[in-house]
Amino acid sequence: MLEVQLATKNFMKSKDKKELEEFRRHLQAFKELISRAETEVEEADRQQAIKSIAEDLIAYQEAFQKVIERMAEMDEQEKRHPQYSRAPNGEGLDRAVASC
Repeated sequence: MLEVQLATKNFMKSKDKKELEEFRRHLQAFKELISRAETEVEEADRQQAIKSIAEDLIAYQEAFQKVIERMAEMDEQEKRHPQYSRAPNGEGLDRAVASC
């Protein structure tokens, strides 16, 4: 799971498609590990823990998909309205506020 989270962070920082593919690769590997555990683990309490992990992973994946979509929307807005860009030093925000 740590590799999935690191790939998430790397993509959000770089917006590089390679990082997104890394996320997907690590996610798939983790899903396969969970699937294998679901068939091999027999103890009820551990089965419940594995089920909970699988549900959390789905929620994480869905939330990250929303982040990807929102980042794309923000990039598109920035292209249409460069005066409101998310400049690292906040210049775009300063200009937006000053124009109000």
